[in-house]
Amino acid sequence: MHVFLLNTFFDSPTNIGMTVREDGTVLFLDAIADLARNDPSTTNAYILSTLLHEFGHQLGLENITSADCIMAASVEEPTPLEGRRIATPTEYCQQELQLIEATRQIVK
Repeated sequence: MHVFLLNTFFDSPTNIGMTVREDGTVLFLDAIADLARNDPSTTNAYILSTLLHEFGHQLGLENITSADCIMAASVEEPTPLEGRRIATPTEYCQQELQLIEATRQIVK
């Protein structure tokens, strides 16, 4: 897996991460810094959540609707809440763990 750190994705400046091919992940540091501007202690949570989300895509997972899960579309392009800490998932939820296990069984 390759991780690239870039400043901005000009086509979507609020996007904080994306998957490139089957083994690349890009983190957009300006967008992450912008999200964490009201609470810099959230920076590492955004980075971890984004890395796990993009890794999930590399495992073959699609976005899901539950906002509490790493694979929620909002993980890639979250909305900042002015003056409040943003709860972002930093672990795979039960639904995602089941999908990962199912994928693992197929690969065997």
